[in-house]
Amino acid sequence: MDIQDLLTPTPNPSPRPIHPPLPSSSSRSAKQPVGLSESKLEQVKAVLNCLGEQQLTVAGFLHALLWGDPACVNDGFTKISRTKFCADPIPPAILNNLYQPPRTSSAGQISTGASAVVQAWALSRTQGTLEKELDAFAKTLKHPERVSEASLTSISMDSLANDLVRLAPRLESFLRALAQTRVQAASNTRKTPTTLVTTMACQLAYSRNVNHNKFQQLISVYMKSKSVPSKCVELIHHCGLSMSYSWTSNAIRDIRDAAMEELHTWLVDNSILILHDNIRLVFKVQTQRVNNQTHGDNGTASTAIALPAAAHAVLSNFGELMKPKWAERRAAFAQESPPIRMLSVKTLMDSLCAARLRDSSVHNIITILLDSPEFSEYRHRKHPDLAPPPPIHALPAGPAHRTKQWMLGVVPIEEATYSGNIQVVEEILRQTGLDRDDAKVKLAIGNAAIPWGGDQLTESRLKIAKWFRARDINGFERMDWLLTFFGWFHVVMVLANTIYGSHRGDSKGFGLARDIGLLHIKGLAANKDKPMFHTIDDFLHIEYRARTRTAWLWASGTTTLKHLFQSLNKDTNPSHLRQLAEKIVDERASSSALVTLGDHSTHDHVLEGSVTLLRDLDFYVHLQKTIQEGDVGQLQALIPHLIFYFKGGGNGNYCKMMVEYMQWHLYEVPPEISEVIRNYCWLVNPSGHPGHFHPADELQEHNICDTKDTHAPIRANASWDYMTNISPAIPTFNRVGDHVDQCFHLIHGSQHTEPDAEADLQVLMKSFEEAKQLDHNPLWHGSAKKVPCKDLFLEGLDEFQNTHYLRDWWDERKIYLAHHDTSSQVFDNPPTPSGAKPPAPHLDDDFAEFEETRGEDFLNELTQVMERVETETFAVDAEQQLMEMRIEMRRQSTADMYR
Repeated sequence: MDIQDLLTPTPNPSPRPIHPPLPSSSSRSAKQPVGLSESKLEQVKAVLNCLGEQQLTVAGFLHALLWGDPACVNDGFTKISRTKFCADPIPPAILNNLYQPPRTSSAGQISTGASAVVQAWALSRTQGTLEKELDAFAKTLKHPERVSEASLTSISMDSLANDLVRLAPRLESFLRALAQTRVQAASNTRKTPTTLVTTMACQLAYSRNVNHNKFQQLISVYMKSKSVPSKCVELIHHCGLSMSYSWTSNAIRDIRDAAMEELHTWLVDNSILILHDNIRLVFKVQTQRVNNQTHGDNGTASTAIALPAAAHAVLSNFGELMKPKWAERRAAFAQESPPIRMLSVKTLMDSLCAARLRDSSVHNIITILLDSPEFSEYRHRKHPDLAPPPPIHALPAGPAHRTKQWMLGVVPIEEATYSGNIQVVEEILRQTGLDRDDAKVKLAIGNAAIPWGGDQLTESRLKIAKWFRARDINGFERMDWLLTFFGWFHVVMVLANTIYGSHRGDSKGFGLARDIGLLHIKGLAANKDKPMFHTIDDFLHIEYRARTRTAWLWASGTTTLKHLFQSLNKDTNPSHLRQLAEKIVDERASSSALVTLGDHSTHDHVLEGSVTLLRDLDFYVHLQKTIQEGDVGQLQALIPHLIFYFKGGGNGNYCKMMVEYMQWHLYEVPPEISEVIRNYCWLVNPSGHPGHFHPADELQEHNICDTKDTHAPIRANASWDYMTNISPAIPTFNRVGDHVDQCFHLIHGSQHTEPDAEADLQVLMKSFEEAKQLDHNPLWHGSAKKVPCKDLFLEGLDEFQNTHYLRDWWDERKIYLAHHDTSSQVFDNPPTPSGAKPPAPHLDDDFAEFEETRGEDFLNELTQVMERVETETFAVDAEQQLMEMRIEMRRQSTADMYR
């Protein structure tokens, strides 16, 4: 009999009857018709006999048929049979039976089949397949050896997960099946193991080859950005999730170098502004010795901020733009009488009208009402009549306008003195690469300029340091290129302290001290010299909201905001609501209201104090809103108001700082340069979101906080060198930290949640209503013999009008600026041309390293030295004269106070 006949038997013309199946003794028995089993049995026996006749085993036959014998591989008939076998759906069932044979009806030991063989084969094949896919995926994880911000932020979990699915689909499916049960896969509609599966794949790739470490580098830098302790880093490293702590420490150098290289590249064709402020670091030691003690040091932290192309175009032409202005200033200082181009009280008063304070106050009053819970459903919220007044000059926002910054290395130089600031300037120029000869020449001749800002002390020290160098030999030494500007964050802090100090009073009066006691606020005690700004700021905002809500009840004659809502919500338009807001501003929250109350025959001092406080609080809130919205035009219009207020409040330094700015802005620089400072230096917006602007010096304070808190020198034997090296990498750490938070959707701790202040507002409103502070009732308020606070704005205005403040200020500047010479451009050491090498010194001359000087050159150099000595002597005399003037002014002020 031929084997082909056995494999394909001819059908029997007389089919055998199919007997019913016999009852099986086990439920796991194979359930097949007896007739079919017998027919298969006969065929199988026949095939086995045939194989025996051919001296073939079943295994040998299958091995030869399935590509195990070269002759069978190429035989046509065998190919057809092999193809039919592979296309048949039976092979999976055969493998299952080999791995786990089914139970039969016969008693005895269960057949083991080829379970061990199939399992070993499946494991081997699976392992090989998964290894190939893992190797393909691992190639995408090879990270460049040098770490940078761009390389780290380009990594995302979504891209890693997509690469895993694309290059290793079986591995991803295998890990996903292990990561969750079928029940979890069916029930979890939002939670998926994608992140877990991707992380495991990255761990496996890193375990096989440490160069496939893209994911681990990202996690290492992230943990460094959060100041995770070294032992925790090592633990995570042993789990294959991050690099080692030593690698992370070495990566700081690469990140720092990459950041500084980026800054140097930017400076080739662009400009920057500089911020610097003092920083105090505490260095702790574990074992104290005479020369190894825990101590605190003062230093300086600085930041460079990128300026756009429009600012660079102006600053690169700084010298040409300033030449006519420098000439005008020299002519103004040459006059004996007050020149026309000197700031006057009339100019400041005219500038007050541009601020449009009434329109802004009306909108602020309306905003407080609409933000209350009772008016959450007010139907006219979006009405055009309730829209804010248009900005004067608002800065653009969006991703293209995000602020780009580079932190520079902190240095142990105290910047409280003039010499300290000069050293800081020289160190910053060195770090930015602007101390090269070619860069110095550009700065000297006016082809470049650097806006430089900070707090009032920094701005004053830098400005007067320039005055001391008014007659130096070239523009670089005179620091003509340095454009000083003040920071608005410190202005806001001083304004808050001034309002708080002026209106505090005592707990028995009607000032802020009474409300502090009602709210049980800690940190604002009467004997506390410098309370925290955050505490004062939060309290002033609560006070403003409570007093404004009370003013709404006064203006409407209602008893609760709920009744007021029911009344106003029935109106067809918000005109009545706006009329009430205007009534509040005109009669209870403005200087005009104080004038009206002053005309009464009987004074209600409690009411006048309440109106003054509400006006000052409204101005404070308006200043902060203006900063947040980026309206630099409105900020500039508010400066005259701040000048008078600071003068009345005794903040002479900040008053003089802003007077200096107004004189500089109006008369001493062209509009292009003034707009660079106003539009690009006052405010920054790192996020680019609308309404998220903040002062540039506040950004510097945030950087100082990151340096001294998040990355504080807490480890043993930390030094200034370590802090200098790590500080340029801090912005990269912060951005990588934010990037990882977004990738893993980490929201805990990303925002500070403040408790609701509604209970505090209700307590204050009840107190104000009981005291009737907004009602004109001299009998009710008869116990107050005088106004509990001063009108600082009016007092400052009176001082400007009735004294020679501006004239004295002008004469003080004249001592320095009248001798400012911008024409001299003499360089001690001309820069070496590009590519040229300096002459080699003579080996037989001990002084060959010094250039030989001819007689004429020696006389010129001697003249320059004498001029510099004369300048320094003049500066010392001027500083002493200025100090005597200040002492005399302080003595007179003190005498007037006690008179």
